Amino acid sequence: MQRSLAESRDDGPPFFTRLGLAARQLARSLAKPVVTFVALVGTAGPANGLWAHLYPIVLGTPLVITALQRRSGEAFKLWSTYILGFLAFRVVRNFADGDGTRVYYGYVIGMDRLLGLGHVPTVALQDRWFHAGHAGWFDWYLIGVYLSYFALPPLLALVLWATGSRLFRRYVMASLVLFASAAVVHCLLPSAPPWLAAYSGFLPPIHRIANEVFFGQDPRLYSYANHVAEGNPVAAMPSVHAGATWLIALVAWETRRWLGPLGLFYTISMVLALVYLGEHYLIDALVGIALASIAWRWAGRFKSLAGVAPTDEGAIVREVIEA
Repeated sequence: MQRSLAESRDDGPPFFTRLGLAARQLARSLAKPVVTFVALVGTAGPANGLWAHLYPIVLGTPLVITALQRRSGEAFKLWSTYILGFLAFRVVRNFADGDGTRVYYGYVIGMDRLLGLGHVPTVALQDRWFHAGHAGWFDWYLIGVYLSYFALPPLLALVLWATGSRLFRRYVMASLVLFASAAVVHCLLPSAPPWLAAYSGFLPPIHRIANEVFFGQDPRLYSYANHVAEGNPVAAMPSVHAGATWLIALVAWETRRWLGPLGLFYTISMVLALVYLGEHYLIDALVGIALASIAWRWAGRFKSLAGVAPTDEGAIVREVIEA
């Protein structure tokens, strides 16, 4: 009798324990394919006015490569988190002022007047430099700088990963913090940009220069300009354009000292473009840069606290190419 009891104990764990272990194993096996599928589908969601296939290629390619590589666990987590975080930001910011009744105009105008010594910088710059019906090289340059936001941040992430840069993790983490903090402000404080404030009567007439310039070239390009600038029009504070540009400048400074001034020039150009084109107030851009600075500093501390050595993502790319 005692022998049969002992033998029954040696039969292994109970049925439900084995079932739970099997379920956990199955979930662990399916986690990466499911996350990869959701993230890949998500890359096709956010419209990119510059090129419809930009996000699927620039974000989807490294995601698939890291998903197929057993040694790239951290790189896969970073890419999937970066993509899903960006998608979540796009979804959440579109809910800001969902009912259309809570939009703030006055406080940003007052802060910009303070920064402009009594003048709203957008109004002053357009009065001085913009000539309706005639787009000069300066207008085209700033429009180009403004449009670069839709391509350079993900392209930088791709370059950092492909070259095995130690800054890849920090850049991704800082970007995620920027997205999250900006989305919170967008929802709590939905603020109108200068062009909308002028349209609503809170400011003198302001041109939405990019739209007008494209329309002047070809009326069909007006829809293109609207497509590029689509999104929630009252998610102006803070400016993620300025914040993301400043993160690029910080990466440039950390990579090569001589690249730092170029990054700073790019950031100044972006801020000037945002203000001059009527898309953001100066205070929007400054808050965006401040949030990016905090995110970058936090991401650096997070990396050191995590105690995880950087992965050689470049080796992963080389392995795939050589295979």
